[in-house]
Amino acid sequence: MPDLMVTEFEYGDVAVTVRLTLGTETPEVTRVMGPKGVIEISNSNTVTLIPQLGVDRSPAYGINGFPAAMHAQYEKQWHAEHDAFLAEHPLDDTMMWKGPSWDDLRPHLATFFDAVRSRKPVAEDVVFGHHAAAACHMANASYFEKKVILKKA
Repeated sequence: MPDLMVTEFEYGDVAVTVRLTLGTETPEVTRVMGPKGVIEISNSNTVTLIPQLGVDRSPAYGINGFPAAMHAQYEKQWHAEHDAFLAEHPLDDTMMWKGPSWDDLRPHLATFFDAVRSRKPVAEDVVFGHHAAAACHMANASYFEKKVILKKA
């Protein structure tokens, strides 16, 4: 299996990019990126809203490779053209909400054991598992078959 994968999914008109790496111990983060900002959902049980204007708020990173005189000239021109607009459109502060960990094993086990004892259905049954895994299986099939995989109706 590959230890690094980037997959593009289409859910109707919504494009979703999933990047996966198994070779590092980086935190799990889900990012929803839109024209007004970014929402980050992390496995440290936080949801963060990072407002954005959808326009650059500073000169491009690439100018760091410019010669010093060109860098200074570009930066001066950029600020002359953009600072007034940016002053009129301040960003809201980043907001963060923290809650109980969704990754805690105890609630999952308690729910499962209660279902076994009571014979009541579990919340995450076989259909839920299928829906959770289907996109991953399609991404793997696409990788190994070297073609786009479409959901069958």
